[in-house]
Amino acid sequence: MPPGPQQPNGFPWSGKIIPWSAALRSGPTAGARTIADLPRGENVKVVLRSGGWLYVESRLESRSPLKGYVSRELIKHVQPTNTARSDVQQNVKADVTPQHIGSRFQQKQTLSRDTSVSFQLAQPRIIAIATDSYLKPTIYVADPLLPGKHVLGFGQDFSFARGRTQPHGPSIGTTTAALDGKMRLLLKEFASNDTRGKARRLFDAFLKPQRTPVFWSDTGLTADAEAHPNITTFVHRALSAPNSPERTEGQTRIHQALEKAGWDINAAALSTGLGVPAFNQGSPAWHTGDFTNGLGVMINGIQHAIVVAKEYHLDRARNEYYIKLEYVFYDVFGLDDDDLKEYGADGGWIDSDAAQGITAWWQLQHQHGYAPLITRIAFEREFRVSVPPARGTRR
Repeated sequence: MPPGPQQPNGFPWSGKIIPWSAALRSGPTAGARTIADLPRGENVKVVLRSGGWLYVESRLESRSPLKGYVSRELIKHVQPTNTARSDVQQNVKADVTPQHIGSRFQQKQTLSRDTSVSFQLAQPRIIAIATDSYLKPTIYVADPLLPGKHVLGFGQDFSFARGRTQPHGPSIGTTTAALDGKMRLLLKEFASNDTRGKARRLFDAFLKPQRTPVFWSDTGLTADAEAHPNITTFVHRALSAPNSPERTEGQTRIHQALEKAGWDINAAALSTGLGVPAFNQGSPAWHTGDFTNGLGVMINGIQHAIVVAKEYHLDRARNEYYIKLEYVFYDVFGLDDDDLKEYGADGGWIDSDAAQGITAWWQLQHQHGYAPLITRIAFEREFRVSVPPARGTRR
């Protein structure tokens, strides 16, 4: 694919559709639902970037604003034609981008007072946390990639052993080779539409037994997760800024914590109480949605979501802040006794391939010492958010 058009790093900015038409989609993926077809030359307001996609607003034919994602290479940047004084001032100010952080910058068209930047991030820090409310931690593990090597708690599904007594149902195999084949039945049941092969790679990693649990990441898993509607919702609601496409009203999220700290991110309180997202769209019985693309069997319910502030600065000249956030999601690829009782084989003649696969998985983990894996998904998003003028500012 040829390189896309040159586009600003700061948001929002004005864009124009390049081809004869461009699909406005509900999510940052080619498989997302098409909301509308934007014609060539249609003007859009670009609010944020998500990988190779841009989240835009369009007033197609003067109707109510349409909001959604357009592939990045289909939009070019255009200079606004409005010559009102406020717009002119916005256009001649220095565009604050990540490379400017921590350094002095100037532009010939910018007045010296417009280069004032205050409240920069001293170092990466965790700024929001979400934890599964049903989780009963008994084992704790530090992720060395998180600031401060943050410790994560996990339950019985994180344990593994040799020769444990099976708490429910019959054994469906005595050798690891037999159990390996039966566990892989879960791929046929719940990952037949996994076009990236991510579920097979996770199963392969588990079935090469480790002595201790390890973190497991995969580019295919990250790509599918980042484009998932439930993850997109979490991303926006965790920030809950006035220009966020989705917000959690009446709760303190990242934007509200910044506001309470006077926009000083180093003093902002940790945001908690966020609900964890899940890969649970579709039906496990009918093998649709996440129960055919592999996400349901790989993860289903996320146990921990951590939001790390990587870069930040408040620009008082522009009355806005720039923030780069890393979203990190964790789950355990392992089973506990409740999983075996709820989904495993019970010895009846109607035991499905899925039930046998679950039982084989439990036996490998708790009777043959196959250590579970910690699935880790991480990606970054950048935001630019307007803030009220400082008190006493002359307008």
